[in-house]
Amino acid sequence: MAVAYGCCYALAKTCLRQAPCVAVAGDAIFGLVYYPLLFVLALDASFDLYADATLRWTGTTSTSVVLGKLLVSRMVVHMPYIFLKRSREEVELRPMYVVHHCIVIVAYGAGVARSLSHFWGAAAALCEATNVFLTVDELLLSAPGVRARPWLAAPQRWLQRGFKAAYVVFRLVLFPCILATMARDVRGMAPADYARLGPFELAVFPAAVLFVFGLSVSWAVTALRPDPRAPPDAPALPVTSPRGHPSGAKTN
Repeated sequence: MAVAYGCCYALAKTCLRQAPCVAVAGDAIFGLVYYPLLFVLALDASFDLYADATLRWTGTTSTSVVLGKLLVSRMVVHMPYIFLKRSREEVELRPMYVVHHCIVIVAYGAGVARSLSHFWGAAAALCEATNVFLTVDELLLSAPGVRARPWLAAPQRWLQRGFKAAYVVFRLVLFPCILATMARDVRGMAPADYARLGPFELAVFPAAVLFVFGLSVSWAVTALRPDPRAPPDAPALPVTSPRGHPSGAKTN
């Protein structure tokens, strides 16, 4: 993961010299592959583990294991990387990023180590859908000459629409559904399954989901309005990137 980030940073420094922030551009290059991959893994694991409460709490798949390891390892590597970002916005949000990354490492690290709650981790990771759109927008912001080209106006409008739809479905709707299903499962769970669960599954991870849902709600107004940076015919994504989820979605 560290090697991948180093390569992306070097590529941004070489090819995107006009970028307002090379570190942000490197993050965007990394995310072009990382976020779609996470979303596909999350979708696959969610479908495989949804069938019943036992699977949702104690089941694992090869994709859920890979997903958890990718999310935790990125948070570990990305923790120092955020200090390379020097814009005022990035500096102001840095404490929140650090808190988010620590929550991800603890919640998902426990899930990987204990082989529990993999469905919930995969379900929460579906919010990576929003980061797919944000990553493309960050890359366009890192190449302002390209972004301003007239033929990109229509694709940028569709980018904005896709982002808004993903934000509503995979953040504002998804997280409450996860919390409600967790509560329903716990009430009706077999004693043998319940005995396998501990504080990480019953308290830490639900609290992490609630934390990121709170962030998503607080960002909703910014996330769902047009961006003043966008060209007149192509409103783009929000000024403050509304990122993050308990599985490590890029809270920048």
